[in-house]
Amino acid sequence: MFAPVYVLTASAQGAPAYDFKVVIGEIYQNAFVFYRMGYAGAQSVVLLCFVLCLVLIQFFLFRDKAAR
Repeated sequence: MFAPVYVLTASAQGAPAYDFKVVIGEIYQNAFVFYRMGYAGAQSVVLLCFVLCLVLIQFFLFRDKAAR
């Protein structure tokens, strides 16, 4: 999801300035545009924990279906 958002919002002409954000774009912007590496690292860890929780929930919900 990063590439389409970056391509659509990279230029100033015709881009919806800061109206169209995703988490990965925010992390990229904090790390490489504003040089806030610590803040971007913290955002990345929070995103990792969120995705890990979703994956674990999915494994527990669909564990019984795979065993049949």
